[in-house]
Amino acid sequence: MKTLVYAPLLFVLTVALGCSQGSTTPTPAAIPESNSNRQAVPAPKKSFTHVVTGDSEYYVGGPQQASPPDGTFATGTRVRLIKNAGSYSIVESATGVQAYVSTDAIREVEGVKK
Repeated sequence: MKTLVYAPLLFVLTVALGCSQGSTTPTPAAIPESNSNRQAVPAPKKSFTHVVTGDSEYYVGGPQQASPPDGTFATGTRVRLIKNAGSYSIVESATGVQAYVSTDAIREVEGVKK
């Protein structure tokens, strides 16, 4: 009878000890130092090929008109054309937003290599 009382306790201890031996807590040497000592790396310069001609709504997931727009590009926003997809084009802004925007709302910047 006493064996039945100790069996659950023995099981819990076995599981607890088995889990603690495989701990993956990093040692102090493995923890990276703060970012204060790192120097900023300049972002690569991107060639913005187009400019938004008027305030234009954009859609991140696709040009679904049934859903509200994800945001608006202001007039004069410089973008890089990723793909012309007919009435909508996929563009990337200087802030990294990749989205669908109406092709009629952008115009090519002259003299910029694509």
